[in-house]
Amino acid sequence: MTATVLCTAAPTSDEWLMWRPSGIGASEVATVLGYNPYATPLDLWLSKTGQTEPFTGNYATRRGQHLEAFILSTFADEHPGMVVESWPDIPSMLAHPDVPALRASLDGLCHDKSTTAVVEIKSGSARQRGAWGDDTMPDAYLVQAQAQLAVTGLDVAYVAADIGGDYIERVVPRDDGFIDSMVQMVDHFWWNHCDPNGPRVMPDPDLVRDRDTLPRLWAADVTAEPVVLGADAIDRLRAAKAALNAARTDYDLAAAEIQAQMRESVAAVDAAGDPVASWSPVKARESIDVKRLRAQYPAIAADLTMTGQPGRSFRVKS
Repeated sequence: MTATVLCTAAPTSDEWLMWRPSGIGASEVATVLGYNPYATPLDLWLSKTGQTEPFTGNYATRRGQHLEAFILSTFADEHPGMVVESWPDIPSMLAHPDVPALRASLDGLCHDKSTTAVVEIKSGSARQRGAWGDDTMPDAYLVQAQAQLAVTGLDVAYVAADIGGDYIERVVPRDDGFIDSMVQMVDHFWWNHCDPNGPRVMPDPDLVRDRDTLPRLWAADVTAEPVVLGADAIDRLRAAKAALNAARTDYDLAAAEIQAQMRESVAAVDAAGDPVASWSPVKARESIDVKRLRAQYPAIAADLTMTGQPGRSFRVKS
């Protein structure tokens, strides 16, 4: 391999975690390139510049970590002619030899007499099965595999996955054209937006996906002059609002008509028997009388009070 070894300590150890903020991991490259459905470049910039708390995991990621050894063992069983290695037999973090901000933490390496390849482990629920077609997998995982090949200089990556209890395996050959562009984009993103010695400017936001984040970044200034909008922007906004209101009215009417036909029934189907609508039970809402709690038990109320992020609400004048 041509990679630079950054860390040999256990993955998720304090030393390993210390290295994560100082570069772009292979699993984060999809975010830089816009292939991550769960995070945007703006989210990544906020995390790398310390403006938001880093993601520390959830049930799904913890489940994946527990499954990792089993899936890697299954991969080894599927390839009896290969030697399969993982930490501590391989380093826990590597860096690209020319763009050190590009990092990779490998789940495993496999090799025989002629080939050494990356092994990436994934897991997911049965609901994600549709993203794994006959020869496909989620774009973000494909980008991650190419990033790992970029860092290591290797030619092949295997992606071994447990999706809803089914073992799935994909082979990802190295794509030098894609890798060249990807490395340049990661280098550009890191220097311009994240590097402590660089300009650290905010990346261009996704106006749809980042719409809840942006108001928190732009503090309200009641003394600022109003922004003068062009007629096209105003007309487009008002036309969209009118269409949305009309669609909501049509939906409410159509739903009410179906509810009237259903009466006591809890489900409605089409002529083929496929479900169209249903009633689901809703538990009675429980709430706490906050005003009374604060009056009678002020210390407990203060101890249990959590303050969220301040924000702004957007209103469109008719």
